[in-house]
This record gives sequence, structure tokens and C-alpha cells, in this order.
Amino acid sequence: MDCVNAFALSSRERAVRVVERSIASTGIDFHGKPVIAAVSGGADSTFLACCLVALQRRFRFKVSIGHVNHGWRPEAAADDARFVARLGEQLGLPVHVLAMAENDGSSSMTGGPESSARQGRYQFLANLALATGSAAIMTGHTADDQVETAFMALMRGRGPGSVAGMTTVSPVPHSPTTTSLVVHGPEVLDGDRTFPFGAVLVRPMLGLSATVVRTALRGAGVDWREDATNDDLRHPRNRLRHRVLPELEAISPGFRDAFLRSLAITREMAEIAKKAVDDAAANWIPTERGVQMPIRTLLGYTPFAQSALIRSALVRLGADSERIESSHLHAATEMIARGRGRAHLEFADGYRVAVIKGSAVITQMGRSLPGVDGSDLPHVVVNTEP
Repeated sequence: MDCVNAFALSSRERAVRVVERSIASTGIDFHGKPVIAAVSGGADSTFLACCLVALQRRFRFKVSIGHVNHGWRPEAAADDARFVARLGEQLGLPVHVLAMAENDGSSSMTGGPESSARQGRYQFLANLALATGSAAIMTGHTADDQVETAFMALMRGRGPGSVAGMTTVSPVPHSPTTTSLVVHGPEVLDGDRTFPFGAVLVRPMLGLSATVVRTALRGAGVDWREDATNDDLRHPRNRLRHRVLPELEAISPGFRDAFLRSLAITREMAEIAKKAVDDAAANWIPTERGVQMPIRTLLGYTPFAQSALIRSALVRLGADSERIESSHLHAATEMIARGRGRAHLEFADGYRVAVIKGSAVITQMGRSLPGVDGSDLPHVVVNTEP
């Protein structure tokens, strides 16, 4: 069945209404504005594209599709791209495709193939959003992704903000402003959910399970692509998905729903903590190429708050939040607490936390502060590899 007709006829479908309520809850005025659907061709993103078409009249946005061919599975990836192109044609949507050779960009992106792919994907989508003046990039993350993300954060010893899972609205990772940001004023650290280039990341399907999504697609006669790598148990997330979570569900039926309720509570608590951190972040003093805070001021907060303040500043200066580990932040707070000499720690992607002249200074390597040559600093490197 044609995807457009199927979802136009079933706009009262429960799953579509869940997405509609989620988009409405963002409070964003989409009227007349472009939005980008990130579509891989899998079930979740295919549903997202069809659903957004069904909701175009409701929100008056203009939908286009963004697709990235990472080049890992040459034949299958080409088939995915053709599928997405046909889907866009059926839906009457423009399709923008980035074709990458395998490991393309790895020399400038760090963290391994999966991290590089994620960076490349979001950089493409962010640049596309900038070029089209889009208000949002929308992704097909579901409740299942939420559970997996929280478990992965737990296994890596992350803080409550990460363990709480994904939010419906967040800044776009690796956006043009986060990859080339020069801080000029305190408004950069004011906790605003949008970045200057205008687009935000919206996940309107977090209230849906993967099972519900596939049931809706089958009911509408809509096909999708399956990625064989999702069954490769060499990847920790796949083992979690196919072995650990089903076993937990068998031990405690209804586990996923209960866990999601716990995550919702954790998100509320994390939001309270975030508000306190955002208020405290006013103590970061913007400089031409970074931020700094007197050590005495930073040490006035609890160790948890110190870590949260450092993490917040790193993220707002462009660091990838997925690559900031709790152990790295703990090492930074210990270094700052010692406060002696001119020491520094290097984080992923060239970000640096240093102790200079009685202040904690955060910058990116190659963006040293005026009058500060960091070349003679004692070199203590934090291991940033997962």
C-alpha cells in the first residue's frame, strides 16, 4: 500500500497520535518551517517519515529526508539508499543523501568507527538543517532505544543526566555552532535548549515501542529495510538487546515499562540538578576562546556539582557528551582540588581542562587563551577510548 495513503487514512492511529502529542509538547512553532527526518530505511525511521507526512497539515511544517550511506555494507547500503529515495518519492518529500566511503572522515573524527559514523551523520544533518533553515532534525528513537541507552550509560559509569536517557528535545550534536564555537558572552551558558543556528534535535517516538511501530507499519502495508549488523552479537549493544533485556523481561514481566517509569523519575531529578548546574554555570567567565572559573569558586560546590559544571562547560563548548566519562571528570576535579602548578587533562576531541593562575580553564587545544601558552604544562592525558 502507498505510504502516503496508508497514513493519511489512519491519522487517528494510536501510534500517530502519540507522535503528534510528543511534537506538540515541544512548544515549538513549526508553522511554515522546514524540518528534517533522519531516515536510514529501518522500521523506526520509515515510520517517522510516514508519520510526519500524516501530520504535515496539523503542524504546517515542510518535511524533507536526510539519509547517510556510511559505506560499511556497500551492496546493502546502496539498496538502503534506493529504498529511501523511493520512499521519498512516494511521500512527495525531497531526499538529501550523503554517501561516505568506508572510514571516510576517520582521520578527523575520533572514538572508533561507530563514534565516527555518529559524528559524521549528525554533522551532515546539522549542515543540512543550516542550509535549509530547518527548525528541527527529527529522529526515530523509540522506547526500546531509551532502555538500551540508559543501560549502556549505567555500564559506563555515567552520571544521572546520561542514565536518565534521552529527552524529547535536545541540542543537535556536532552542529555548525558546536564544532566551531567561540564563546563571546554568558548567554552561551544560560541553559537554553536551542543553539544559535536554530535547529534542535527532536525525538517524537520515545513513547512508542519498536513492536508498536512495526505493527503500525504492517497494518498500513508499509515495508522497511533490515540492517543485518543489528544482529551481530560482537557489538555490546546488540548483546544487550537480544540477550540481556529479554532475560530481564522473562525474570520480571513488564520490566521494560517499569524501567521506563524509573527513567522518567530519574529525568525529573536530573532536570532539577541541571537547573542548579545551569544557575551555577553563571560563574564560568567567558573568554575569547573558552571559559574559566576561580578554583576557590569551583571548590565551593560538592564534588558531584563540580563534575557537572565541568561537563556542562565542555558540552556547551562543543565536546561530544557521549565521550565524556565519569572517570575523566573525577580526574579533572581531583587535579583542580590539588590546584598546584600548571597541570592539565586532555579530553576527547582535543578539549582541555587546565589549572592556570588560580583558575580552572576549559578550552580546546589549538584555541589557547590569550597570553597563555599551554605547551609547558605538565601533560596528564585522560584515556578517552571507550
